[in-house]
Amino acid sequence: MLSLTAALPGPAHAQSRLTSDMPPTITRPVLSSSSSLVNPMQIGSDDGATTGCHYYDRYRTRGSEVPAITTCDDISPEWGGLRQMLVDHGILITGVLAGSLTYDMLGHDAHTPHYVGQNLTYNSTPGFTLTFDLNRTHLPFWKDAQFTMTGYLWRNNYPGRGPNAFGMSQFSIVQPFFTPRIAIQYGYTEFSNQFYGTNYGTSTAASALGPSSVIPIEVGMSNFFATPSFDVRFFSKSMRFYDHFGVARSVSPLGERADVEAGMGLEWHVPKTGALFVNEVGYRVRPSGDHHMMWLRGGAIYNNTSFFNYSQNKYTRGNQAFYAAADYQIMQFDRKIPSRGMFMNFKADAAPPDRNVFARDISGTIYFVGPFASRSKDSASLGFTFNKLSNFAYAYRIAQGATAARSSNTTTASYAMHVMRGLYFTNSLSYVHNPAPTPKLHDAFLITSGLTMSL
Repeated sequence: MLSLTAALPGPAHAQSRLTSDMPPTITRPVLSSSSSLVNPMQIGSDDGATTGCHYYDRYRTRGSEVPAITTCDDISPEWGGLRQMLVDHGILITGVLAGSLTYDMLGHDAHTPHYVGQNLTYNSTPGFTLTFDLNRTHLPFWKDAQFTMTGYLWRNNYPGRGPNAFGMSQFSIVQPFFTPRIAIQYGYTEFSNQFYGTNYGTSTAASALGPSSVIPIEVGMSNFFATPSFDVRFFSKSMRFYDHFGVARSVSPLGERADVEAGMGLEWHVPKTGALFVNEVGYRVRPSGDHHMMWLRGGAIYNNTSFFNYSQNKYTRGNQAFYAAADYQIMQFDRKIPSRGMFMNFKADAAPPDRNVFARDISGTIYFVGPFASRSKDSASLGFTFNKLSNFAYAYRIAQGATAARSSNTTTASYAMHVMRGLYFTNSLSYVHNPAPTPKLHDAFLITSGLTMSL
């Protein structure tokens, strides 16, 4: 998995590494026939079954923009009868075992690596998700509400890839508020999963190894561990237009390592952190037999935490970012499986260059969900990302006598193969010009192979 490491630090105590990697949780296309008007915060639609894996999908976690894994594609959907017994009590438990290896085939090994894959890099993230239907409490306030708890154990051999620790990525409740057109979520969430939609279309398998933006994470959005948060979504009468507002504790400007050292993601306060605010507006049509998928959204992020200012050589309060993204299903291959097809994605992000290493990025991707009739659960993607690095951070590093890059671009092709029920094998090739902001390095040609098992 491709990573860009922001190694243009301020003072020594502010050194941190920023990464565009997300936990490699590779999920599959959602194969249930969902209405284009469905409220994503409500219990999902199913095929009318009252037992079995399609019925279990009604209890999958809600609120996140990461597409949920269908239990029908788990290694053992029934768990020998245990899953039915748990669901009878409103509980759904799912698990994932994911791991990957990345290596630069141009042979740029180094004693101190500066990017993922410069030396052979491994990553593993076993995790679990537990949901509970709060209707079972019979409390009026929690009507149609759901509790979700998700935890991961991150392991890797490259510090910029993420933590080496166990932590919670979600511990929250999502529920309608007076009307189905208003939904709230509160507790602890990995905020980058709640907004923006970093996974393309209806499947994360197509984009798990493709380009993504580091900018929302750079300005303080939580990416690994959950942070205290509250968000509310307002839907139009058609359920297609929405406004999504949220507030959360910022990740420490010293990097997510500071959050890791503070605990496992359930801390109300971490030193030197403030509040992060996000507002996103969008228009969304989910794929169905009558509609191609379309999702247009744009948002603004503001963080009142103090960040190191490269132009002033000191910390100044406040940081912000802006983003826009669009997904469209160009072709639909099978009306019975509306999520199958050819899609395109466009993204753009911007942040102030005086307080951020990554100041601008733009990316485009063509991806396929179920590219062949005989491989309806496979996914493929081809994407390009251009990153404009901060001129202020560049000058700051040059003044220290180091070398640095002014921009970086990445071309990535990936394919996720459905090997058997519950098992996916994903491979990608990425050519990266300037794989690290500093020092300035030779181009990299990364190969990544990963396995994901759903339980």
